[in-house]
Amino acid sequence: MCPGGVGGLLLLLGVASLSGTAAQTLYAAASCDKNFTAPSANYTLNITGPGKCSWQISRNSAGQTSIVFREFLLGKEDYLVVHDGNGNESLVVNATGKKDSFLVVAFSKTIRIEYSQASNGSVGLAFNYHTEDCLLGVEPQYAGRISAPFYRPGQGSLTCQYHIMGLEQTQDKVIALGFTDFSIVSGILNVTDGHSMNSTKGSATAKLPDDFIAMAMEINVTFTLANSSVTQTFVAVYTMVDEYCSSIIDVNNNENISVMVPGDRSPLTDCRWILHAQPGHTLMLNITTLRVLPGADKVIITDGGSLASPLMSQMENLPTEGDLVTSSGSELWIRLVVGDLPGDRKLAVYVAEQANGGRFLGSGNITLKPNPDNQTANALYYQFSAPRGQQVQVTLSQNNLMFPLASLDFYDGLQPKNDLLVSFTTDKQAFPVTSPSNTLLMVARNFSQRENFSLEYQAVDQSCNVVSSGIRGDYSLNPEAVNGTLCRWTITPASQQGTVSLRVTKLSLSVNETVTIYSGIMEYGMTLAIFDLTNMDQQLPKFSAPASKGIELVYKSNNSCKNCTAPVVMATYTVSQEVCGGLLTKAAGQLTSPGYPGVYPLNSECVWDVTNTTSNTTSNTTSSQLFYLSFSTLQLGQGHFVRVKDTNNGTSQMLAQYGGMVKPNDLIVAAESTSVQFTARSPKNGPFTPGQGFAANYWKLDCGGNYTTDSPTGQFHSPGYPKPVTKSSVCVWIVELPAHGKNSTVRNSVQFKLTVTSTDKKQLASLAIHDGGSIRDPLLPVVFKKTETGNIIARTNVILVMYNYTATKAQDGTGLGFSLNFSAFSCNKSQQCGGDGICIHPDWVCNGVDNCGDMTDEKSCNGTGPVDRSGLVHSYWVPVCIILGLLFGVILAFVIPAIYRRVKYPNYSQLRDLSAPVVT
Repeated sequence: MCPGGVGGLLLLLGVASLSGTAAQTLYAAASCDKNFTAPSANYTLNITGPGKCSWQISRNSAGQTSIVFREFLLGKEDYLVVHDGNGNESLVVNATGKKDSFLVVAFSKTIRIEYSQASNGSVGLAFNYHTEDCLLGVEPQYAGRISAPFYRPGQGSLTCQYHIMGLEQTQDKVIALGFTDFSIVSGILNVTDGHSMNSTKGSATAKLPDDFIAMAMEINVTFTLANSSVTQTFVAVYTMVDEYCSSIIDVNNNENISVMVPGDRSPLTDCRWILHAQPGHTLMLNITTLRVLPGADKVIITDGGSLASPLMSQMENLPTEGDLVTSSGSELWIRLVVGDLPGDRKLAVYVAEQANGGRFLGSGNITLKPNPDNQTANALYYQFSAPRGQQVQVTLSQNNLMFPLASLDFYDGLQPKNDLLVSFTTDKQAFPVTSPSNTLLMVARNFSQRENFSLEYQAVDQSCNVVSSGIRGDYSLNPEAVNGTLCRWTITPASQQGTVSLRVTKLSLSVNETVTIYSGIMEYGMTLAIFDLTNMDQQLPKFSAPASKGIELVYKSNNSCKNCTAPVVMATYTVSQEVCGGLLTKAAGQLTSPGYPGVYPLNSECVWDVTNTTSNTTSNTTSSQLFYLSFSTLQLGQGHFVRVKDTNNGTSQMLAQYGGMVKPNDLIVAAESTSVQFTARSPKNGPFTPGQGFAANYWKLDCGGNYTTDSPTGQFHSPGYPKPVTKSSVCVWIVELPAHGKNSTVRNSVQFKLTVTSTDKKQLASLAIHDGGSIRDPLLPVVFKKTETGNIIARTNVILVMYNYTATKAQDGTGLGFSLNFSAFSCNKSQQCGGDGICIHPDWVCNGVDNCGDMTDEKSCNGTGPVDRSGLVHSYWVPVCIILGLLFGVILAFVIPAIYRRVKYPNYSQLRDLSAPVVT
């Protein structure tokens, strides 16, 4: 018989069952205090209600004892402590509540475990220990968590292994493991699935290890730690992911990744990719196809090889196709999560290695040196990010851009589909670029082995530096701009066509503060104006510059005071696609200053080049075609001019210059190689006095010319005279005789006689003769005797003749033909009007009309002196007197007799004929 009867037999059977592994399993009965001396054992607590337990594990020699708490489900007031030794300073862990399986490693010969339960009911607590191996076998589950063992630092080195198994009932799944904490200084952590392995060595600067995607349903994690006085830990999480769309990819130059998720697939799909580039390279990822369901699915991209790497993009609201992502290092992590809504999904991305480029945070320096790898791509992408509330500022310190191939393009935000801020193609264009937000994209295009650049990037506080590229915008200086600040508003229109106009709308400056406007940029542009305390109250005009150059407003403060009045600088800009100037290809048109009839912007510069439109020549045309210009408005500021130049053979000869407020006579010049130029430059410090501008009509003449010789006589005629004009023609002649005769007291006026081929009124309407040098001047009255006029005398020494005939099928060949003979009508001092020195025409003398305006032409009309008209009745009194006489006769004939009868006969109460019968 066995000792102890049946009970002893059962005990022996229990011991025998563990003899192969030298283990023992004990269940708490009335007392739960136990001592363990076997090399290994399992224990499950089985008590209900409050109580305390104490367990002691003893070993004969020094070494490593591992304790695995495979079940740990305590109440909030319950706790468990583990001591590595007997002293109070030997505490390893103090735990309560609910925990995943965890591991404790102790080095002493005696290990003490104390448990206190204050809650009613049962709890879950089970552990096993081993004095030789450190192994944690994780129960198969869909997802879970493992962590470094609890231990006392400085007690010795340790090695532990974790064995993770996936659920067997899940099909087409593999395990993905990632780390959320890695504080290993002097240890090594290996992750393997039997096919591949990730090995991470700890250091003071160690980052999180890359995630691991297994090729099977199990993973082994081995943690080896050298003896150290520093507590070292790690935490890893694992989950099941889809095998067909999850992998680790080494990108060789470029790679295409595409996944199609059928609508009938499992309700939850989890795809993961870890992308690796070769060391020293970055990755550029472009999303080419993205078809998922908003609210149910998401795409997550992190900057690194793990889920815990910095989040770069989380796409839930779609579409976002075409989005660009770059890495700061050589890895990217991508995850596609498909929810439980039905429907097909698709994700496709293009990934490429970059020898240069990538993602950059905070501040630093970048240098692109000549590199054969630069030829492998047409573009290199640099994505800059600053913390929220800050801006990115990039300053090129050196560049060697081979225009026109290489360029540096800056975009607002991180995508090339966003607004283009500026494009640099030569080093003369470079200036600091500040992002409107906290992100900025720079694209280096068409760089080869020859081109290179270097730059500095930094995160700056939101301040007063702005780059604008749209068609309009406004600017307001940050009132928090500190003393000594340099603020730049750089406007570089993306279109590069047309004109950009900037207007300062409000300005308030203090001492040592200036606002400067540049055409172009500060470093290389032309200064248009400088505002300071002395001239800020002047009129604030517009300033313009070609859109290809851009325009810049720069505020500068050299103040050192602490309580300075905050500056106020407000401005707006617009971009007009209309180019001021160009080729004048039409036969007639109008030229105007920019913004006409409004005030033109300063620094306006317009050039119109005249081109011939016909090759028609006539006998009295001074060139193949003439150009005729007539101003209807001219109001220019000081130093602003309209100039007409002859640019033949590359030279520039001034033909005429107009400025001020007085409209000039009309102008006729040869059309060939003629240009009209408008410039509005002002002194840098003012006065800033633009005007309304100008408007001028022009024609390209078929015939005409200037007669400005000293010859007292001349003649010109219509084309083909004496025959009628056969073709549509526009002709202008300007006759300008010398203002004076042989001496300064003799004045000249133009005298002419006109002969026409017809006196038909419609034909005569095509001919206009103006008393002066412009079509603005009044028309001269022309009276014909048959087909000729008598001598007609103008008031001045200039007349303008315009002939405008439009041929039609019904009137073809019937244009008015004419001939005009002119000569000088001269007069001495005694024959001139007293006010302006105009010659008194013979038909003005004693005609009863004050033609001179001072009665000079009406003097000496009786031959003895001026006629005394003071006693004469003016002609207008004649009809007045007749009307008054008629009224007086009516009163005598009718009104007076009626009044008399009424007074004589009192019964007569009405004015009527007394002979008429009265009815009573």
